[in-house]
Parts: sequence; C-alpha cells; structure tokens
Amino acid sequence: MDDSKQDGPLSRDEAQQFIHLLQRFCRYDLDQWQNWEVAQSAPYGPVYVMVSRQPPPDVESYLFHQI
Repeated sequence: MDDSKQDGPLSRDEAQQFIHLLQRFCRYDLDQWQNWEVAQSAPYGPVYVMVSRQPPPDVESYLFHQI
C-alpha cells in the first residue's frame, strides 16, 4: 500500500471508508480472531490491534463503542 501521499489524521470520508471496510472484513473474512501489529505508528511505537468475536476475558462488552 502506497501511503506516501497520505499524512495526518483521517478525513471524515476516510474514517467512514475505514469503518465500512472493517465491518466488511468482520462479516466475510474474520473467523475467530485476528491480531495485528501496526509498526508505522511512530513516534510512540507500534500499536497492537486485536479483533475478535468475543470481548477479552474480564472485559465487559459495554466498554466498547459500537460502529
């Protein structure tokens, strides 16, 4: 993916597209879970993303924002 032209926060359209693509991924591609390390998140280091069909143990579902 060429992100050389992309810098700064997502625009409203980009955020909506991101949510749409994530929903589609979850509907058609996600089996049980998927774990990602986003290495391009400097200056704070990598970001770890966990996508699952269940909340993590000891975490209530009401703590999540519905999209």
